[in-house]
Amino acid sequence: MASTASGPTSVGWPSRLTKARLHFVSGKGGTGKSTVAAALALALAAGGRKVLLVEVEGRQGIAQLFDVPPLPYQEVKVATAEQGGQVNALAIDTEAAFLEYIDMFYNLGLAGRAMRRIGAIEFATTIAPGLRDVLLTGKIKESVVRLDRNKKPVYDAIVVDSPPTGRIARFLDVTKAVADLAKGGPVHSQSEGVVKLLHSEQTAIHLVTLLEALPIQETVEAIDELQQLDLPIGSVIVNRNIPRSCRPTRWPRPPRATWTPTRCAELAKAAITLSDDDFAGLLTETIQHATRIRARAESAEQLDAIKVPRLELPAINDGIDLGSLYELAEALAQHRGSIAMSTTPPALDMESILRDTSNRVVVCCGAGGVGKTTTAAAMALRAAEYGRSVVVLTIDPAKRLAQALGIKDLGNTPQVPLGAEVSGELHAMMLDMRRTFDEMVVEYSGSERAQSILDNQFYQTVATSLAGTQEYMAMEKLGQLLAEDRWDLVVVDTPPSRNALDFLDAPKRLGSFMDGRLWRLLLAPGRGIGRLVTGAVGLAMKGMSTILGSQMLSDASAFVQSLDSTFGGFREKADRTYELLKRRGTQFVVVSAAEPDALREASFFVDRLSQEGMPLAGLILNRTHPTLCSLTVERATDGAEALEADDPDSLTAAMLRVHADRALTAKREVRLLGGSPAPTRRWRWWVPSLPFDVSDLEALRAIADQITH
Repeated sequence: MASTASGPTSVGWPSRLTKARLHFVSGKGGTGKSTVAAALALALAAGGRKVLLVEVEGRQGIAQLFDVPPLPYQEVKVATAEQGGQVNALAIDTEAAFLEYIDMFYNLGLAGRAMRRIGAIEFATTIAPGLRDVLLTGKIKESVVRLDRNKKPVYDAIVVDSPPTGRIARFLDVTKAVADLAKGGPVHSQSEGVVKLLHSEQTAIHLVTLLEALPIQETVEAIDELQQLDLPIGSVIVNRNIPRSCRPTRWPRPPRATWTPTRCAELAKAAITLSDDDFAGLLTETIQHATRIRARAESAEQLDAIKVPRLELPAINDGIDLGSLYELAEALAQHRGSIAMSTTPPALDMESILRDTSNRVVVCCGAGGVGKTTTAAAMALRAAEYGRSVVVLTIDPAKRLAQALGIKDLGNTPQVPLGAEVSGELHAMMLDMRRTFDEMVVEYSGSERAQSILDNQFYQTVATSLAGTQEYMAMEKLGQLLAEDRWDLVVVDTPPSRNALDFLDAPKRLGSFMDGRLWRLLLAPGRGIGRLVTGAVGLAMKGMSTILGSQMLSDASAFVQSLDSTFGGFREKADRTYELLKRRGTQFVVVSAAEPDALREASFFVDRLSQEGMPLAGLILNRTHPTLCSLTVERATDGAEALEADDPDSLTAAMLRVHADRALTAKREVRLLGGSPAPTRRWRWWVPSLPFDVSDLEALRAIADQITH
């Protein structure tokens, strides 16, 4: 962490920058500006935000930092940020940007591509260097103003790995570039929007430096130039700070005869004995370090004279890799606590969701073993305690929900597991797929046709095993529950793994099967078109008859012909239920745990829900281990060792060990969430692990307390 400067420069993330969405990062060559830009992108993404990291110099430095293949001219995901969030990256190709630009404004089409083939684009950007900057900043501006289908910005922030300080002012001075290029037309009008953005509070320019003479001098000159152009300076970021072992006034100035005996005595107390040569080497290393510290202090005084906020980043001794980027991002995010406060999204408010009577459906999704079924039951219980009439439906054939609710079995008919102590009503049921299918056949067929279908051997043995049937029946049962006035909230516990959301595809999947070629062939005899089944198709049907038996094939054909006329009602109702799930009143909640596999599944769920346009409320991270004591791992471990030296069985030492282990687990969970493809752009809530099994209503209430706290 940085220390507060004594001069007028403030150390920390200024409050003004909380409004900035576009961050340019520049610096003298060798100061690590690309590394800082990547770390800043990770820091700004923390807390569930989506950030775009842009490269404009064609060096593929971003790809190297994140250890990914060279970036194409399109936005690709390169990292998941600490504590959530996503970083995408884009390497802007000047020629591609030029073609995109002329296609947008001039519609040259093939002519534009011909220009590229003959080298005209390179020629144009060479004789008019300002054109290149206009193209680059124009593409960046487009990323800032782009909206998603909900009319919200696609990116919360854009970080640009910019040209070095010697060229940054010219790069951003689009006004002069446009004046030199054109007095009007599309280029001029588009650039006016860029100029407005670059001079607004949405933009911040950060200059990376080292506490060395030349980088400091170039930084001071760049600040002066940017201020003259009225471009908004965000901060000076001092990179690679060397930690001080003690105050500079205590470092030795060679030679100090009085210093050597004292140090030798202290080394002896630590049982360290050195030869004369080794001691001389140790002293030389110390003096060299002290000299560098003093020089850096003098350079820092130059920055103190500049009224620009300053951030300080530590030196990474082991070299820069992906782990180092996360360390630097954490340092930025915790700088005076400012970035972390401004980027952390609100907590998932399950109490409001469960109390709101306009919410009629809550769907819980998640991998197996993360406590999803228990979470669904706890939500249903708490909603009933709020006075609502609730039914919780599990599609998972495992009977975990029955155990959690304290009942022995769940049929297809809701059961009431609660007494008078709850003001609302709680019902629980498990999907009986065969019974639900029977009910559908009766509803959509006449009595004679329905009975023939139910008696069909193929229906009795195979129908419920068709691909998509379970999910289709789940959609049907959900539609039935919503159509009844008995319950004002339905909580759905989906199956584990990536099949959890397949019930959304129920109409499409079963419909595709029934529209398939085999289905049509089985319909052929009933439609009088059996004579058309010849050649290769006839041979295939003959082979199926040989394998399955003619009776089973005949039963299958009869089943298909009977069901075909009623399938329209199946599909229509499922479609209506699907559309209802997309409307206001439905909330999808993804349940996960801080484990790699669970987080990968959670990421899949979020992506899938987004593709389907489903309303995602947020993420519940289950079974976490937050620390309840502020003692650091190091202090706890040292204290335990000291106590155990006198008493190996010390209870206090054991307490310290428990705390140290828990703190390490908590740190691992946070780190794992930051380095995984978790759904991070959503509201979320952390639910601590309970020290007992959840197998009764009291345990469920404890979970409900955590979810709605």
